Amino acid sequence: MGTGTSANINANTGTTDSLSFNTGEDVFLLATVENFKRGGNHLVGSTTATATFLS
Repeated sequence: MGTGTSANINANTGTTDSLSFNTGEDVFLLATVENFKRGGNHLVGSTTATATFLS
């Protein structure tokens, strides 16, 4: 599979406002012949992304 991509984005305006995003950690799922079939187990992963706005 591909290596994926990530970015941290920060935006500062002409005012004192500030907006920033954090994409969180990578989610890794390993699909195999045994677990990726009809009636097989579910593959689950999670991460937490955030957006912060300071005004």
